[in-house]
Amino acid sequence: MKRWVTLVLALVVLGAAAAQAGANIIYPVDYHYRWWGPYAGGWETIYDPLGWGPPMWEDEGLSLWVPNVEMPPPWHKDFYWEVVYYDPPPTLPPDALLWPADAPFPVPPSVKMRGPNDWTLIWRLPTQPYYEFVLFQDPRYYNGEGFWYFDLASRCVPEPTTVGLLALGGLAVFARRRR
Repeated sequence: MKRWVTLVLALVVLGAAAAQAGANIIYPVDYHYRWWGPYAGGWETIYDPLGWGPPMWEDEGLSLWVPNVEMPPPWHKDFYWEVVYYDPPPTLPPDALLWPADAPFPVPPSVKMRGPNDWTLIWRLPTQPYYEFVLFQDPRYYNGEGFWYFDLASRCVPEPTTVGLLALGGLAVFARRRR
């Protein structure tokens, strides 16, 4: 009995450690394009393994339709928009909202980070919609005015407890085979 208690406690501790490690893993993006403006070359493909092509401008340059890789729960979606400026960026972040296909209304970014010459906005979506609209408050982003370029990228991220449970199951199978 003492051996079983020790084994269960060890598996719980290892599972918790694996969950924490899973939370810190940087998962690769599943879609990434760069916009240079209509007069400077348009879209540049950074990564598009499914061959969807670049996001599509709509509403006279005020919104972008962005396709998405759908993953079943418990995965969530991280969506990134980085604007790189010629000069130091403005004090306030750029205005943009994200409207996921499965949401009743647009959502503001979860994280806003200012760098030496850029702003990065990150949305953390709890689901994996099959597309998103990026809604701009200013047509300058379509026209390529006032910035060097911007990047759009999305990434599917598993929930940390899923990674931990997977590690726990693997350890249990390994422990059973050793006996």
